[in-house]
Amino acid sequence: MMFLNSVQLLFAATATAVTASAIPQPLEAGAKTYNAGINLSITSAISNILTPSNFTEALGIEAGAQWLIKFYSPTCPYSKRLAPVWEEFAKTCGEDAVSKNIYIGEVDCKANGYLCQQNDISGYPTVLYFKDGQPIQEVINDRTFVEYDAFLKQLY
Repeated sequence: MMFLNSVQLLFAATATAVTASAIPQPLEAGAKTYNAGINLSITSAISNILTPSNFTEALGIEAGAQWLIKFYSPTCPYSKRLAPVWEEFAKTCGEDAVSKNIYIGEVDCKANGYLCQQNDISGYPTVLYFKDGQPIQEVINDRTFVEYDAFLKQLY
């Protein structure tokens, strides 16, 4: 039990030392960046990288914000198979989704295990739908662009 408390304290110290603005977000040419008055940029043309230092802030970017978040492991073959589908989904649907207060993100569970434990992720990849910072449901489908697009459209 003492070890767990030490790990939690270490995590808390690390999480407060890094700010959301310190984490670089890759931007593609022509990508639009949204900033709702907080120190976090959300981009429409990519799947936004979420970490312990920006997860809560990102999910609460605005009232009514909705997120589709992929939790994955970079070493998992199923996650590797989903990666190009998810990237294309974010590129194609991102701007339209953001205009409707829906954001697309991802969490690397190997690097950010705490977030995955906190969200009860037990297998990879897992896509969760969040609204107002709370997980609402797991998105279970065939992991195709068409399936994710259909789920997104029903949120509009």
